[in-house]
Amino acid sequence: VLQGEKGNKPAARTVTPAARRGSKVGDDVALGKRGIGEVIKVSTAESNIDAAKRLKSMIAEGTGRGTPVEEEAAEPTTENGDADAASKGEEENPQGDDDKDPADSGNTTDENEFEPGIGITEPEKEPEPAKELTPEEIVEAETLFKEKLKDASRAKLDKHAEEVVDNVRLHDPGWRDRYYNDKCKTEDIEGGGGREKLFQEYVIGLAWVMRYYYGGVASWKWYFPFHYAPFASDLRDVERFAPDCAAFDLASPFSPVEQLMSVLPEDSNHAVPEATRWLMGDKESPILDFYPKDVPCDPNGKAMPWLWVVLLPFIDEERLLAAMEATREKWTKKEHLCNARGLDDGYIFVNRSNPLASSLSYSIMTDERKSLGDASLWSGFTGLVRVPLKSDRFELDAKVKPPPTSNLDAIFKNKSVCAAFTEPSIQVHKSEMLPGATPPPAVLLPEDRYIKKPRLNRGGKTIAFLGTQPFTGMNINQGNGQHDGA
Repeated sequence: VLQGEKGNKPAARTVTPAARRGSKVGDDVALGKRGIGEVIKVSTAESNIDAAKRLKSMIAEGTGRGTPVEEEAAEPTTENGDADAASKGEEENPQGDDDKDPADSGNTTDENEFEPGIGITEPEKEPEPAKELTPEEIVEAETLFKEKLKDASRAKLDKHAEEVVDNVRLHDPGWRDRYYNDKCKTEDIEGGGGREKLFQEYVIGLAWVMRYYYGGVASWKWYFPFHYAPFASDLRDVERFAPDCAAFDLASPFSPVEQLMSVLPEDSNHAVPEATRWLMGDKESPILDFYPKDVPCDPNGKAMPWLWVVLLPFIDEERLLAAMEATREKWTKKEHLCNARGLDDGYIFVNRSNPLASSLSYSIMTDERKSLGDASLWSGFTGLVRVPLKSDRFELDAKVKPPPTSNLDAIFKNKSVCAAFTEPSIQVHKSEMLPGATPPPAVLLPEDRYIKKPRLNRGGKTIAFLGTQPFTGMNINQGNGQHDGA
């Protein structure tokens, strides 16, 4: 905001530091003069580009040149700001600047510039438009960028390879003891119950995987409580673990929020109910140890970071659920809804050309689940279906609008029917070829007969290079596959 105050005498053309520093937001600070006896003031409330332009123009008109004013060195004064400083300047110099020696008043020459700290900013220059690249230049630039990125990644991996320390040295005698006595492995194995517990849980894990693929989930509670596996040669007399492999507790899976609390770090706490977030970072949280700030990683002799063992803590289910229970009453209705399982396993969409579409007509389906019957009728597909929610029903050939927050285009002619779907009950799995299936011929290439170095090797012998040589003192002749005694 610019003002002109005419006086009988020419005002000082300088701004003292006292006037500027003592001013408050909204005050008027005397900056200089326009013509004879007219003081120029500017508000410190906001930076005003237009005001700055007008101010420069007024000074140029009054002085004959476009040089702005500069502050004068002075001692700080009171908070009365511009009024005290300006009036003091007039009282101490009643004859005006024309009679005052510049050497006595600091820098008051015409070459002075505005100080940027008084609420005026210069307009930023428009950046020059970028040069438009030709298609060939774009391709060249993209290729160069990819090469640079690849070089940087390769340099990083080379650095890791140089720094990796192989404490196990599987190629040297004593590798078994060094493996189990390695610091990270010792802490992990002893903390989990020792080697016998490691062997037991690993065999149980093998049984869990077999059960999963042939009969469904054996237990929702079981997990492998170690970060490292045993040697296969240590899994002897595994029959002693048979009772453990048959004692799975099916239990129930985690709810959505419980699952998120089990796998997310603190930085992702926005995905869980607000009342629960403090459990992931507050020092008073009873489960704070589930969410460490720094997670140790064991290179385990590997040069590539993605092969390192991430030593995250295991989640104690009982502690997690107990801590969450106290927060549930503060959840919003929407948060409770997000944590609930749906009435069905999901929706299926069937094109009108599929024979199954005729059985999914909205006029046939009801709110009660109905079995699709023999799977052979629908190319091996079956389950339970019911009519979807009204908001999810779209008639054939009707227009389907995209969700409000989606960037997808509308479907102007719907060609599919929708049904709420529930998977059929678990049946005994039959391990057999489907009718009409033709198995491919077995192919064993010559190089498959010989032990060879894995493709991920990066120089030197480390735990990552299993298979380079047998550890029984025998060497393999790569030419004819014959064993030469060592």
